[in-house]
Amino acid sequence: MARMIPEAYPTDTESTAERKLFTAIKGGLDDAFTVIHSLPWLDGSLRYLQQGECDFVVLHPLYGMLAVETKAGEAHYDATNRTWYRQDGGRMNKDPFLQAQQSLHYLSRLLHRDVRGWSHVQPPFGYAVVFPEADKIIGRFPPHVDPKLVILGRQLENLQAKIVTVLAQFGTPQTRMTRDLYDRAILRLLPEFQVVRTLSSQIDDQRSALARMTDQQIQLMESMRRNRRLLVEGCAGSGKTLLAFEKAVRLANEGARVLLLCFNIPLANWLRDRAQAQASNHPIDVFHFHGLCEHVVTAGGGDFHTPDADSSADVMKQFYDVDCADKLEQFVPGYPNRYDAIIVDEGQDFVDCWWIPIENILAEPGQGSLYIFYDPEQNLFNRDNGFPMPGPTMVLDVNCRNTHEIAAYVHQLVGSKARLAGFRSEGFAPVEHRVMSDTEELDEVSKILDELVRVEHMAPDQIVIIGRRRFENSPYAQVSRLGGVEIVNEADSHVNHGGVRYATIYRFKGLEADCAILTGFRHPTVDQRSRELYVATSRARSLLHVMYRE
Repeated sequence: MARMIPEAYPTDTESTAERKLFTAIKGGLDDAFTVIHSLPWLDGSLRYLQQGECDFVVLHPLYGMLAVETKAGEAHYDATNRTWYRQDGGRMNKDPFLQAQQSLHYLSRLLHRDVRGWSHVQPPFGYAVVFPEADKIIGRFPPHVDPKLVILGRQLENLQAKIVTVLAQFGTPQTRMTRDLYDRAILRLLPEFQVVRTLSSQIDDQRSALARMTDQQIQLMESMRRNRRLLVEGCAGSGKTLLAFEKAVRLANEGARVLLLCFNIPLANWLRDRAQAQASNHPIDVFHFHGLCEHVVTAGGGDFHTPDADSSADVMKQFYDVDCADKLEQFVPGYPNRYDAIIVDEGQDFVDCWWIPIENILAEPGQGSLYIFYDPEQNLFNRDNGFPMPGPTMVLDVNCRNTHEIAAYVHQLVGSKARLAGFRSEGFAPVEHRVMSDTEELDEVSKILDELVRVEHMAPDQIVIIGRRRFENSPYAQVSRLGGVEIVNEADSHVNHGGVRYATIYRFKGLEADCAILTGFRHPTVDQRSRELYVATSRARSLLHVMYRE
């Protein structure tokens, strides 16, 4: 399915022809295509401003760009006075072929001028006129019109092949655009928008969606081009992980050797899958910190034995907080890989002594690119991070993940003054449930799941249950199904995640889901701040249920 901008057809657009073409494009083109509907433009290169609008701009990283004009009903061209007439006999204001041609020439000049690398790739660019409500051509077209540039209603069923054929009339693709070039071209056409990979939960990790970037995020990406070292402090939902991943991809596409680090194992697995899906000639190494330690130590022939599960808390803390970093530092000199850039997500979970071996694995220790994303309010382990540089610091304080109702609920838990993204909807208010026992809670969650899955037709894997306790110590280990839906332990890597997942706060930190159901919490008092609740509630994009135990 093509990625549409906007995602849904505007309700205030009355053209039946545009509506039909919008639907045909969205369902008829694969997800490599990006299509912008109703793009106005203003050309200031002439003595007087020339304004126009392109009904559809179709972009593809290999096939190029197509400007499309669409006309409703039938059309008639009178060669004697060079005028186009509508089905009702009225005159068309402009020649649709010249309209499409003018849009194409302006947009092409814009991209050649403002997007570095566009001219080098030289993608084909062309134009076409679509008559979705007509299915036959009678007579001859005027000299400036080629019938190959006409798309009729009956051809909409095989629209992708037709568009590729039309673009082939204007040139042969030479090379596929890089993701960075493709994104920058779209950002130039729509400077308020960026086509990005959204970090959603594991249920939709094979999908991409259209997400509007905030002005702060766009400014951050520019700052990261100018600063080789940067601290990025962001509230929950500000897009830190998304931006860290995007920066890693851009650097890799530029030929840099990139290491992407985080703390959480499931998050590292998710990022690694996304990085591999990029299919770049310059792969990105992705590890959680302790996974990096084990990889480097074993690659150097060393032993990496974790403490037994029944070891004391002090032994566990000593091993994971100190010994792992010491082992990493010991084996880094013999490790063959060195990185031009290291990007760290969840920086608030890193211990200060970890930064020494992290710095030393850079090709230029102390000088190589290092970007650290963190949220001090998500420092669940109360660690002294001791970041290796004092700044500069970029602050992201706009929540663009949660609906307004959820975002307001999240940030009041820690007294945050984070702002809400204007393009996010108000959404549904979080629902608090007061329960007295495990049985009462399971009954309540069963009703919620039955409503969401059976009535609202949500997929079970759009929902996550987030708890303070491990699965085996939670009431959900007592049941296999609730509300007719299977409950699965997210920590079991062998589990086929086809049901509603149960995850601890610590394992789900950095991830998100359409709906989150929280368990194991007591209601905070008015002046009590809860970092655990802050982290857990912020995982919900659209729906939030909190089971408060009386």
